[in-house]
Amino acid sequence: MPSSPRRRRPRLSTTSRIRRARPDARPAPPRASAAPAPSAPAAPPPLPPAPPARRAARGLLLPVAVLLVGLAALGTLWIASRSLAATEAQLALTAQSQAAQRFTEAVGQLDSAKADIRLGAIYGLDSLIRDSAKDAARGVQVLTAFVRSRAPIENCAGDTAQALQRPAEDVQAAITVIARRGSVSGDRLNLSRACLAGADLTQAHLDRADLTGTDLSRATLARARLRSADLSDGVLVQTDFTGADLRREDGADAWTTRLRQANLTGANLTSANLTGADLAGAELTSARLTGANLTGADLREATGVS
Repeated sequence: MPSSPRRRRPRLSTTSRIRRARPDARPAPPRASAAPAPSAPAAPPPLPPAPPARRAARGLLLPVAVLLVGLAALGTLWIASRSLAATEAQLALTAQSQAAQRFTEAVGQLDSAKADIRLGAIYGLDSLIRDSAKDAARGVQVLTAFVRSRAPIENCAGDTAQALQRPAEDVQAAITVIARRGSVSGDRLNLSRACLAGADLTQAHLDRADLTGTDLSRATLARARLRSADLSDGVLVQTDFTGADLRREDGADAWTTRLRQANLTGANLTSANLTGADLAGAELTSARLTGANLTGADLREATGVS
């Protein structure tokens, strides 16, 4: 069988030959141009408007929050005020309990046989009278009873030297507290039939005091307030009433200052106000009455008045 004729390969050009001889060679990619600048992101599309109900809820949110905060603050203040009131009540109860205890202890110590303990009790009552208005009246009453029991009128009986001596130290301390404080509740101070010879009662507050039958010989009552005080039947020999106010107080329950039959021999009544005083039968021999106001005073049967 005759062989087919061989096909003739086409003649390759020189360029093609080179390319075939170098199969790894690749044509150079075209030169890339400069990368374009990134563009700004597009703005998001606008949100759709909220429904009317949601807008109304948002409008109420702030007032409701403010209201809740205000209510919480008011609740805190209320709780704090209640706590403060409870604390104050507890402190008041504690103070009352302490005052009652101090009062009981002081009264018990007034009966002590030791003078220094009695003095401490008197000063304790003085402090209590100043601190506690509730216990002030009781404290003064206790002290007046102490004076009457510790210095009865019988202590002034006897010879002249004994009658004119000064009160004991605890008695003087008690009447000093009484005289400085005076009547607290408007009641009469009861110092009747006490031996207060030589006592210092300068500027004492003894308005409406009951001093009947009390021995005040040589006592100092200069500038004392003795309005409507009852000094009847008292011993007032050489008592110093310089500048004392002994006038009567006007009022339905007032009484005239009574010095009836009082022994005022040598008493210093210079500038004393004795308006309306009852001096019937009083002994005023050698009494100093310079500048004394005796307007309306009852001087019937009084001796020593020139």
